[in-house]
Amino acid sequence: MTFGFNRIEVVGALISIFVIWIIELALVVESVNRIINPKHIDVIAMMVIGIFGLIMNITMGLILLIKYRGPENDGLSPTRLDTSLLR
Repeated sequence: MTFGFNRIEVVGALISIFVIWIIELALVVESVNRIINPKHIDVIAMMVIGIFGLIMNITMGLILLIKYRGPENDGLSPTRLDTSLLR
């Protein structure tokens, strides 16, 4: 790898950090605006989306637990990753 590629890696990391800071600043501004001027919240929609997210997280957790548990594994750390889906 040449020196130019190392430099572009650092520049890419800096751009990534700045983008994250800009998003964080936007979220802080929006949250302060919501505290100052509260808006009506559709509780039913919020509960449906929250429950859907919880179900998906539990499902993915169970899939990972089943996938990485086996006779040669203690269930705490994956010993062999199945990359057949990535091909």
